Amino acid sequence: MENSTLDQEKAYWTREVAELLDIKEGTVRKYARLMEENGYNFHRNEHDQRGFFERDILLMKRIKALSKTKGVTLEDAVNTVTKGVMVAERDSITPAVMNLQEELERSIERHKQTMEAFIQLKNENTEMKELLMNLSEQMKQQQTYIENSLEKRDQVLLESIQKTLEQRREEENTGWFKKLFKSK
Repeated sequence: MENSTLDQEKAYWTREVAELLDIKEGTVRKYARLMEENGYNFHRNEHDQRGFFERDILLMKRIKALSKTKGVTLEDAVNTVTKGVMVAERDSITPAVMNLQEELERSIERHKQTMEAFIQLKNENTEMKELLMNLSEQMKQQQTYIENSLEKRDQVLLESIQKTLEQRREEENTGWFKKLFKSK
């Protein structure tokens, strides 16, 4: 790193970086230690304290995001980020530009995935609404059929009972008349 460029940039301390990244100070130190183990160099003051620049914070932000990915360990995330920086420096690509481009690509990919998921949910929601409407209509038809069937059954039953009662009355009346005429 060039000292002239770093002298013009604002340095952040561990506490400030922790607040910016919404992580604990111990986590910032752990990230820094792992990054240093992978060959990354931080600016240090005369008391050997690390000073973090925007570039360092962006890298730590990437490490934090990568480490939350399922199946990616913190060490894997640090290794990936620091190797990316080393390759970028070797190829004279500005890490900040590389970081922005990668973040933009990831953001676009996440947006695409979110939109695809939203469209799928919307389609499923539409299908569910149609299914519910069909089921509701079928239930109404079944209810109407059941009510009509019960009404017809009740009507037939009532008519049958009435016929039976009339037949009994006729038999009783006919039986009385027969008895009356037989006895004479």
